[in-house]
Amino acid sequence: SRRGHTVRHSLVLLFRHPVKTVRDLYRGLTPAVSLIIPYMGLNFATYEVLRACAPTEDLGVMGIYGSVSGMMSKLCVYPLDLAKKRLQMQGVAWRPEAWHQVRKMPVYRNLTHCIAGVWRQEGFAALFRGVTPSIIKAAPTSGVSFLTYEA
Repeated sequence: SRRGHTVRHSLVLLFRHPVKTVRDLYRGLTPAVSLIIPYMGLNFATYEVLRACAPTEDLGVMGIYGSVSGMMSKLCVYPLDLAKKRLQMQGVAWRPEAWHQVRKMPVYRNLTHCIAGVWRQEGFAALFRGVTPSIIKAAPTSGVSFLTYEA
């Protein structure tokens, strides 16, 4: 059964379990901002270092620089991304009709508690579980962004 995987079902859940406070609308903002600030900072800094080390006006090479900077940035901030996703999953875990697979997931208080808990319980390598697809996505995204920026 694909129950819970439709827009209609999502809207039904939204009306059954409405947002109680304005603060609920912003749940997850801190982990998202904590991720995007260092990611974009590293992304631009790495791109500029690559441009300074090997100056060029070739847009193709600039696209490659953008791809490399995106991959490096994503690799550096991936533990924050993993923690953000785990914290987001906690939001659906309390609903009995949604995502019954996440019942055994630990409950984290905040971003640092999540990262420390993953490291302690699952090991350092667990902080990078799933990094490969994320880097594969970051490469063309960042490459095209910088290519567009330079064009």
